[in-house]
Amino acid sequence: MPHLRQVVEYSRVSRIGTKFKGLLAVAALGATLAIAAPAGALTLVSASMDTANIANISGGIYGPGGVNAYDAPVTFVANDGAGDFSFTAFCVDIYHDMFLGTLNAPTGFQYHEEALVYDSSTSTSAQQNGILLTLTQLNKVKALVNYGAFLMASGASDLGHKLAAVQAGIWQVEYGPAYTVTVNAAVQAYLPSYIAAAGTAAMPSKAITTIFADDYAHQAFAFASDVPEPATWTMMIMGFGLMGATLRRRRTVSAAA
Repeated sequence: MPHLRQVVEYSRVSRIGTKFKGLLAVAALGATLAIAAPAGALTLVSASMDTANIANISGGIYGPGGVNAYDAPVTFVANDGAGDFSFTAFCVDIYHDMFLGTLNAPTGFQYHEEALVYDSSTSTSAQQNGILLTLTQLNKVKALVNYGAFLMASGASDLGHKLAAVQAGIWQVEYGPAYTVTVNAAVQAYLPSYIAAAGTAAMPSKAITTIFADDYAHQAFAFASDVPEPATWTMMIMGFGLMGATLRRRRTVSAAA
């Protein structure tokens, strides 16, 4: 049985809890979503997450047994030199580390904006590197990140499982077919349709902001550059409704055949 990689929580006085190295996306549901990208250098001060859902990521360097990862987006308290603010983001790098609680007190983790280009599999302390992501992969990741922003901003029902499906979808799109992401039944109920819709009219690609640690030692994250407008939310809901009806009709026809 693969073990769950544990979480290290930092406080300004001492380390609290246990360590979770490697695959970690960190978030607290209902936290404030940034509606604009932070400019310039960024210090991530603290991180929190919903730990209710776990994904197993197998294949590649993790082998057939895989490793277990908390499956959720990330909520950070950050500082851009003008003061603290919070934003929620999705993990786009399964190869590096992240922690919960106060980060590297008292200085935090230093991040910068950088376009998502590689899968980070061979990143070094000097640069992002690895397998070059295709335009199709990038468009799907952008669509999923923006859909996650839409779910949070619109207060969607069953939000925890839906956000877990978005995060698992990002991992599967970015690292498949070398890696397989396995989730629980409640998350799986959304995951296939999210991946199928990503980058289509039902879930259009929009700009995202991606941030990388200055030393590339901690995971990279992506968030929507702008929160979708209410009219866009309605279009996305309608698009998913039409897609769902089409999928159901195809299954019915297949069954009848």
